[in-house]
Amino acid sequence: MPAMLEGLDDVPWESLHHAHGVATSVPAWIRALLSTSPEDRHEALMTLFQTIWHQGTVYDATARAVPFLIELLRDDRTPDRDQLANLVASIAAGSGYLERQLHVDFVREAADEQAKAEGTTLAAKQERERAWVDATRRAAEPSLPLLLPFLDHEEADLRANVARALGHYPARAEELLPPLRAAMERERGGDARQAMQRAILLLTGKKVEVDAEDDAPRDAAEGALRARTRKRRWADLIGAFPVLIACGLFITGHYVAAAVVFILALVCIWLVERRRSVG
Repeated sequence: MPAMLEGLDDVPWESLHHAHGVATSVPAWIRALLSTSPEDRHEALMTLFQTIWHQGTVYDATARAVPFLIELLRDDRTPDRDQLANLVASIAAGSGYLERQLHVDFVREAADEQAKAEGTTLAAKQERERAWVDATRRAAEPSLPLLLPFLDHEEADLRANVARALGHYPARAEELLPPLRAAMERERGGDARQAMQRAILLLTGKKVEVDAEDDAPRDAAEGALRARTRKRRWADLIGAFPVLIACGLFITGHYVAAAVVFILALVCIWLVERRRSVG
């Protein structure tokens, strides 16, 4: 096991939960972020986006997973660091399910009934969720210096999610405000600029409307998927182009030329896959 993941199996995952159940699979998903297979890494990332962070919400397993994610993010050799930064930033800006949903009447009624069925109260469940959020924020705080460079990333979704994360750490305002303000000056508009403006207001103690970014964090996983798809599209086309030429030559009877081009296609595909395997 890489040194950065030492202690991963020492966490009592069987007593922790994510959005869909017991967190026993979390160590395997975290390890898969270092896989040599781009597909396995992507699947692990999307699974973490759907479990320890789910549509903006965090759980008791989230805080225990974050230190390992930060260690991976800290290492420049980690593949897909931008996507990992997106996950960590989204987690740092996460909240509790009840905090996000109780403004809906039928959700409040259902949650209250469920709490009674469990022998507890809605207030107690809210307090438990707040403890999860606080623990997650504390666990994610060491990631802040690692996230700051991603304010200049080419993907607007990532810039926006990093800004949202920074806004939750007013105690670090002196450190975070200068790069945030500089990034906002470079930002032309859109969600990223709005997220930066909101983060600056939060860090300077200004009042911000609660619903200003209600739905924005939920797009983080989709943003990571779009970023990965755009990154790979041209590489896929480059790998496929010689194959198409070889097929055309074979159909027209140019067998030797087709064989040569097909070998070239295999070389191109190998180079593309090699590039993917390193991120």
